[in-house]
Amino acid sequence: MNARPDPIVLITAGVTGIVTSVTMIGPLLVDISRDLGISLGQAGLLAAAAGVPQALFSPFSGLLSDRLGRKPMIVIAFAGVAVLSFAAALAPGFAALAATRFAAGLLGSLAPTSLMASVGDLFPSERRARAMGWFNMGFSFAAIGGVPLMSAIGGALGWRWAFVTIGVVMLLLAGSIGRWFPRIPPMASGTSVLATYRAVWDVPRLLNLLGANLAERSLFGMIAIYLPAFVMLSFHLSAVAVAPVLILVALGAIGGNMLGGRLGDRFPQPVIFVVAQIISAGLGLALSRKFIELHGGKIWVKSQVGQGSRFTFTVPVRPGEELGF
Repeated sequence: MNARPDPIVLITAGVTGIVTSVTMIGPLLVDISRDLGISLGQAGLLAAAAGVPQALFSPFSGLLSDRLGRKPMIVIAFAGVAVLSFAAALAPGFAALAATRFAAGLLGSLAPTSLMASVGDLFPSERRARAMGWFNMGFSFAAIGGVPLMSAIGGALGWRWAFVTIGVVMLLLAGSIGRWFPRIPPMASGTSVLATYRAVWDVPRLLNLLGANLAERSLFGMIAIYLPAFVMLSFHLSAVAVAPVLILVALGAIGGNMLGGRLGDRFPQPVIFVVAQIISAGLGLALSRKFIELHGGKIWVKSQVGQGSRFTFTVPVRPGEELGF
């Protein structure tokens, strides 16, 4: 008798893998810039090369998932990202590496929407918030395990071996999904494309939800991708040495996801979201002030009722020092 893994285990593992494949570039940027002979700012464009196509194609990948089924889309995404990760490891220069990252982002966009939709398909309403907590936990597992591991491998063996490693992981995930993930029949095989999107846009407060998700994912992306390079340059750490710092940051995210999943089943979810964002904003501003002061700079705010607030900071730059990413 073959035991089939719980679908939420496969979903969480899948999110961990696909998020790691995108955000692992962060701690590798410094070494990539040195190896390819490009500026750190140019190397930082590799993050956008994968992130932009994934964001733009996600609405269409959702439509494909509804029409062709969740499982095929997930398998295609994972296998495609695996092959393109191997190609990235062999890239002779920046242009080839950027091209493979763009293609990986395009194919990778098929997975998150299908995995998230699977939560709604497989779990009843009374368990859905907790299941979504585990879905989001995949982002934290990527931060606490996936990215630090790729950072350590890249620091010890070189950034190309980090891409080889994630390629192997994504192939294993594609095989696991293909073998054990439940088959969910297509949801909208007889519905026109326009009717599908019209039904989506008629959902109440959709723009509010999309805006909140955009803000939250943007902040997550900035932290996951650019924090490692910032810490490495500011405190003169290697890719191996920065891994524990990334783990420490991710521990807080894991605790938040576990707490959010439990509270979401018991209290109004909009209230939980607003409270969490207020707390996060306060902590973010406190950390920003600390980082800026460590560099000898200053930060201040000017607020006016009815017009909003304006935050300004200054950081001294020494001659010959590279500013920004």
